Amino acid sequence: MAIRNFEGDQFLLIFTNVISWLLVGAFLLAAIFIERKRLTETKILHISIVGTICGLSAILTNLLGYNISIFSLSIKLALGQWLIFIVGIFYGPTLGVVAGICGDLVGSLLGLGGGAFHAGFMLCSVIIGFAGGVTLLFGKKHILLKGAILYSLAYILQSIVLNPIWLFSMRYGEYVYVDMALKLIKLPISLAIYISLISATFFLFIQIIKRMNDEDCWWYLKTKGTGVVNEI
Repeated sequence: MAIRNFEGDQFLLIFTNVISWLLVGAFLLAAIFIERKRLTETKILHISIVGTICGLSAILTNLLGYNISIFSLSIKLALGQWLIFIVGIFYGPTLGVVAGICGDLVGSLLGLGGGAFHAGFMLCSVIIGFAGGVTLLFGKKHILLKGAILYSLAYILQSIVLNPIWLFSMRYGEYVYVDMALKLIKLPISLAIYISLISATFFLFIQIIKRMNDEDCWWYLKTKGTGVVNEI
């Protein structure tokens, strides 16, 4: 039986946490830089909505994850992360990143997930929120398609690259390789489900913002006067 190096394991755990915190800070600074000319236009209403979504995301991700079986494959859905992506699209990259941070912290502090804390999982949520926030920077046409592509890239990076690193640093051992192989098999189905959820919520939020006449949110400021709703 192989003897593990405890000090080496501890170093890897600390190192990956430190790097994750630094990257979280880097994404936050990048988001603030992108929105540097409009951050003062953020309303208390926006913060309240994002705060509500963060709490809902924490509950859906950690408490109400749902298992479905498709073609004998059991797929566990973390039902809250796509909401962080929606926050980014409609309220900008800064609130998208903040939503990723707060959603993960709420779940961890309340012990909703039942597992140990690692800043890397927060980083994954931050990347999702940031990806949503920069969607509108790639033009005002076919936003939903671009959003689906950005979400897919962020989700693949999270599931196949980053999460295995965090799990390995937390001494999950050979389980990491098995989990990665299963995720590769389930990836197309998982993405199809998440993108469907994003699409449904996307159109719902457009109607909510139109009814509220919220002219200061990121979505409205980036799309006003373009007729973009008819071209998504």
